[in-house]
Amino acid sequence: MPACGQDAVMTFGQELTAARAAADLSTMQAAAAIGVKEITWQRWERDSNRPGLAHIVKISDLFGVDVEGLLRTAAA
Repeated sequence: MPACGQDAVMTFGQELTAARAAADLSTMQAAAAIGVKEITWQRWERDSNRPGLAHIVKISDLFGVDVEGLLRTAAA
């Protein structure tokens, strides 16, 4: 819950998880769609690793989201 009226900020992993869930894809399906192993996708969702630019572009295409927004979130 946000403290003192501040908006909650989602991590890259949380945003990735939410986008995947909204698209009704499993981690295996999402990973296969952009050409990575499922464990790689799971690490991104757990914020233990970050995707490179080429994968961010593929994620943006998969979910129809803005690359610049993904880059800002991934860099945080």
